[in-house]
Amino acid sequence: MREKNRPEHEPEKTKEPFSSPATGIINRIRSQFHDCPDFILKKAILSNGQTGYYLFLETLADPQEVNEKLIQPLLGPTPGSATGLNQIRSIATPINDPDGDTIANLILSGAVILILEEGEKTILSIRLRPIAKSFPEPETEKILHGPHEGFSADLQKNLTLLRSKLVSNRLKFKCLKVGSLNPKKIVIAYCEGLAQPQLLERLITKINGLKLDKPTGAGQLETLIKDFPRSLFPQFQVTARPDQAINSLLGGKFLILIENTPVTLSAPVNFFTFFEKPDDLNYNWLFRPFIRLLRLIAAGLAVFLPALYIAVISFHLYIIPVNFLIPLAESRTQVPFPPIIEILFLEIIVELLRESVSRFASHLGASIGIVSGILLGLAAISTGMVSAVTVAVSMVTLIASLTMPPYDLGLSVRILKFIALLLASLFGVLGLIVTASVTFAHLITLESLGQPYFQPLIPAAYDSLQRYFPIKNQKLVYGLYTGLTILLSRLPKDLIQAVQLAQIVNLAGIGVFGFLILCYLYSLINQRGVKSK
Repeated sequence: MREKNRPEHEPEKTKEPFSSPATGIINRIRSQFHDCPDFILKKAILSNGQTGYYLFLETLADPQEVNEKLIQPLLGPTPGSATGLNQIRSIATPINDPDGDTIANLILSGAVILILEEGEKTILSIRLRPIAKSFPEPETEKILHGPHEGFSADLQKNLTLLRSKLVSNRLKFKCLKVGSLNPKKIVIAYCEGLAQPQLLERLITKINGLKLDKPTGAGQLETLIKDFPRSLFPQFQVTARPDQAINSLLGGKFLILIENTPVTLSAPVNFFTFFEKPDDLNYNWLFRPFIRLLRLIAAGLAVFLPALYIAVISFHLYIIPVNFLIPLAESRTQVPFPPIIEILFLEIIVELLRESVSRFASHLGASIGIVSGILLGLAAISTGMVSAVTVAVSMVTLIASLTMPPYDLGLSVRILKFIALLLASLFGVLGLIVTASVTFAHLITLESLGQPYFQPLIPAAYDSLQRYFPIKNQKLVYGLYTGLTILLSRLPKDLIQAVQLAQIVNLAGIGVFGFLILCYLYSLINQRGVKSK
């Protein structure tokens, strides 16, 4: 419990064990609110000699209002004939059959509990005016369904928002401080019984081990405490939405709230977490797996579509159907640059446009981005700098990258896109396969707070898979997939003797073999790195 500078007549917060008739019930309530620094328990000696105890949550009931309207009237007689106690009884609700759970639920609803020791215990529940705080909608995460609220830079407001959204005494807070010259308060929120205690200790150890005196934001803190600091992929989920944060807490994750920072970090996460949105829960169970699969496909297109275009145009023209090859060749006759220069030029322009648009307001930036993209595309085609097909590929890539919800993962995808482009321009489809293989091998060896990054697929977990793709029978889906694979492997040989299909099969075989070799080498390197640590 936190020590505070008390007003002159404010009673002292009690810490020692009680030895009074109210001992049993107060200690039961206090045990339910352990690791809750916002839980306030005060002892007061009233003007008539009675002993009173106040119990409330300062994130839901304003401590100053409690002191002015409840504590001060009891410390001395109020003006007039009525005593302060009678005045409070007139606005309070007596609790006739008190027990720890009933009182805990009242406290979680924002009530102030007053326990008086008279001839018999008297327990009163008083409801004051709720704390009036505004929670503006975050600009970076638009909400289609649900409350239009978001976290702010005020840490106390953020704790109040969490308390009001998750009404449970299992919601706990661990308060830490980082830095010596400029200490900053950090709060770890979690649900007791859902979050793993060993992961909590690991996270606390990581944060306590930091020695920082510069201002620390969410991105800086993530870089310093994540398991693989050199990885491109985010290992913490950043959000400014309270509904997203509550879903993380109910999923057994930890929330990290930082003073003067309007976003939270949640961990542990996996790769598929970044393709979820809280709005998905409002959709039909059939639509949820479809939209999440669509986002996964969009991520693949954002990374590999430009590289695949370069590989096919530069090395594997035989894959393109003849009916499409002739118009494609005609469209490129006026272009003076090779395909790799075309696509790099367009992608760099898109990145510059994306960064410039981010400096404007959301509605204005979207309009400027759309108009600028259309004008630049038309100008590039009309001047013969790029072909129409190249512009189409670049625009599809841009749309696919905007489909993914989190910004952090989008940055990783944008960097991987240029790596895949470079390798595809040098080695064709083989470079594309190497990029995909190394990326996949890296993903399956990553961890977030000690948990596998690519679960529930690797390692396989049917129960966890149900959360991301809520299909009624997961084992049936796996069985259908296995049967389809066996069926395709037994197709007549006549269907595989076409020249183009044979070339594709050969490339796929090389890719699978190269993928297995790279995964094996990567696992050996990773094991040696772990042993050396």
